[in-house]
Amino acid sequence: HLARHSIFSREGTTLFARCPVSFTTAALGGCLTVPGLDRKKHEVKIPAGIQSGKQIRIRGAGMPALNRGGHGDMVIEVQVETPTRLTAKQRE
Repeated sequence: HLARHSIFSREGTTLFARCPVSFTTAALGGCLTVPGLDRKKHEVKIPAGIQSGKQIRIRGAGMPALNRGGHGDMVIEVQVETPTRLTAKQRE
């Protein structure tokens, strides 16, 4: 039996994670640090203009492939956080 993980879900050797990204990072681009199950930090480049729901694949950062060697992939689903209330200065 496997317990549910708070961040990741699994399908075979592929790990899936939803990661929140600020509106400005989604619009202008940037980097996101994602923790891995192997306790390593994975840097993900967010391209400018990315939309919510788009997926970014990190090769080799997933679950170990039993009887084959190697690792699966990690798939990051981008969730853009859109602000709901802006001040006048922020709108400017």
